Amino acid sequence: MIPVKIKSTIPGPKSQEIVTRAMEVIAKAQYAGLFGIAVTAGKDAYLTDADGNTFLDFLAGASAVSVGYGRQDIIDVYARTAQKIQHSCFPYSPNEEAIQFANKLIQVTPGDFDKRVLLGMTGSDGVDAAIKIARRYTSRPGIISFRGGYHGVTGFSLSANGFSGLQKGLFISSDFVMADFPRTEQAAETTLAAVEALLKEGNYAALITECIQGDGGNVVPPPGFHKQLAELVHHYGSVHIIDEVQSGVGRSGAWWECQTYDLVPDILCCGKAITSGYVPMSACIARAEMAQTLDKAQHLFTYSGHPPSAAVAMKVFDIIEKDHLIQNAVERGEQMRAGLQKLVDRYAFAKEVRGRGLHMGFEVYDDRTNTPLGGLFAFRCAEKGLYPGYFGSKNEVMRLHPPLIVNKEEMQFAVDQITEVCEEWDTGTFPQQTIQNYRQFGVGLGTD
Repeated sequence: MIPVKIKSTIPGPKSQEIVTRAMEVIAKAQYAGLFGIAVTAGKDAYLTDADGNTFLDFLAGASAVSVGYGRQDIIDVYARTAQKIQHSCFPYSPNEEAIQFANKLIQVTPGDFDKRVLLGMTGSDGVDAAIKIARRYTSRPGIISFRGGYHGVTGFSLSANGFSGLQKGLFISSDFVMADFPRTEQAAETTLAAVEALLKEGNYAALITECIQGDGGNVVPPPGFHKQLAELVHHYGSVHIIDEVQSGVGRSGAWWECQTYDLVPDILCCGKAITSGYVPMSACIARAEMAQTLDKAQHLFTYSGHPPSAAVAMKVFDIIEKDHLIQNAVERGEQMRAGLQKLVDRYAFAKEVRGRGLHMGFEVYDDRTNTPLGGLFAFRCAEKGLYPGYFGSKNEVMRLHPPLIVNKEEMQFAVDQITEVCEEWDTGTFPQQTIQNYRQFGVGLGTD
């Protein structure tokens, strides 16, 4: 049985009141609400909002909640560690929990070479660490990234971001240059040539990329692109950085999405799901000879290596392994792809299913009316008890990133709701009130 329950309009009055109060005290730069919903509770793969509506979660807190909500075993690990030592300030006084987790990251990340780990609190600072390392190691300033790539909103990570709207008015350094992320073989050839032309200048410390662009719309490059890209980067003595903040920790059907492309990056950045959303934490894992070029205190935080957080991360990794959640991501991802592909075959506005595992996007766009449908369809799904996300430059892609614990019945429920929404749009029975509510309450990250 799917314990979904919708008791009010979406968003309900209590959610609306909370969002209104939030905007009176929180700067607008920290709000990109999808449905105007204020979440108050979570259990397993389900969320409950302020109005008592319960949804099947297919967003996972922006791909962070890997092993589900309300897990007492994780809460207990945090509590036991915090009772013993809630904070050590690792840069001054190392603790065993952080050392154990760093060892775990070294074991499960690709590459049979000596590594070092830099711990932080958010994926953005993990990317910052990678860029600092690459610049110190190569003594070069330039960084190449891709349009549509999302790498964070702190200093260097924001500069590498492929969303121009997020950089507006912030005076981004000209040392950061962007290339086009390809979707076709021909585009890949053009991009590889453009990247090589930049690398030949001898001024670029690193290239940073996602394997599949996440917030850009789950964009998948053609086969072989990433391998050729990595070879070019290394040929010209630059550093190959892969951002796994969204895709890592089992979401793609492997520990790291780069493994599905047979890639061994020099530096890997992660965050989000490493603690399943229970505490903020990130990590940058780099070749030792690169990481060790940073000097004392060039990348540390008061809370880096926080002992209860590291203990939680170890527990999350243990759950993923013992409960075979990576294999579940493979199986449920295949189930989702099969169900959504039927919609692509049936409806002209259903353009593409893309991604792998539970790192999936569903592009929907009505060419007749020139209408991007990702956000609109997601909003309608929320009214039916499914809580997905949406992204892409025009909010044209539904973001389908459930917790890794999602089961067969829950996946079928999700596919059924998306199917109903597609049928409503096709038959002209899609509610006009939903369109109005989406226009009023849906914000999202789309920048076009």
